[in-house]
Amino acid sequence: MIIIFTSLISIIYIPIIFDILKDSNDTNGVSCDKLPNVDYVNKVLNEHNDTINEVTDLGIISVGIDTERCLGRADIILYYTTISQRDKIKIILDKDFFGIPYRMFNV
Repeated sequence: MIIIFTSLISIIYIPIIFDILKDSNDTNGVSCDKLPNVDYVNKVLNEHNDTINEVTDLGIISVGIDTERCLGRADIILYYTTISQRDKIKIILDKDFFGIPYRMFNV
């Protein structure tokens, strides 16, 4: 009886847990040829430091750029700890950060 009960719980709750985990990261999947060059990304980040501070004031762990995925091109990477933070960041940044795609990861 215990085995059947455990199996029933697994059938009910495991798909729910996977749905939650799947939605915790927010990656936009922009291809390399559509990303801006690294110098431009650095320039925009420096020009909009006030927006970066607004985001980091939410308690976000890290904001940076990813220059390794696409040679000579970059996007913004944000690491956050709660879904509430993610939702607030998306309100601040909208679809992109002043024309630069971003990816968000729950840590």
